[in-house]
Amino acid sequence: MYENRCAALIAANALSSAPKRDLILALAQTEMCRFRWAERNLAEMRSDLVSRFSAEILTKRLLNPEPQL
Repeated sequence: MYENRCAALIAANALSSAPKRDLILALAQTEMCRFRWAERNLAEMRSDLVSRFSAEILTKRLLNPEPQL
């Protein structure tokens, strides 16, 4: 039934953005498109998210250090 669906290979940068990731997942749930990604893309996305959030946490700690007891 769905053999004529479009198929798309998703890049890591599309998965790193929450709005894009939400859109991709919503479209996948409709079963109108098939989305694929390689393990390499997922590894790159994980690395990007870790570095982005690690930098954000470090910046917050530098700007608002916790009081020393």
